[in-house]
Amino acid sequence: MDTVQVDSITRRIRESSTPTRGAYLQRIERQVRRDRSNDRMGCANVAHAFAALPTHDKMRVVRRRIDSSEMLPVLTCCLT
Repeated sequence: MDTVQVDSITRRIRESSTPTRGAYLQRIERQVRRDRSNDRMGCANVAHAFAALPTHDKMRVVRRRIDSSEMLPVLTCCLT
């Protein structure tokens, strides 16, 4: 396949995907602009991130989150 063919195919793909790609890029931009918080990750990812923390940082997170019941199971399993 030569460069002309590749360029032609690439152009057709760009043209046909413009509407859906635009919507996709808007969704991604909204996600990027969200405030940082633990609700941006699923429970399993929070657990892995927490497990990778040094012990003193884990204890700091626990002290901050002890009143937050939704995080307690994740924190408890990672401390054992």
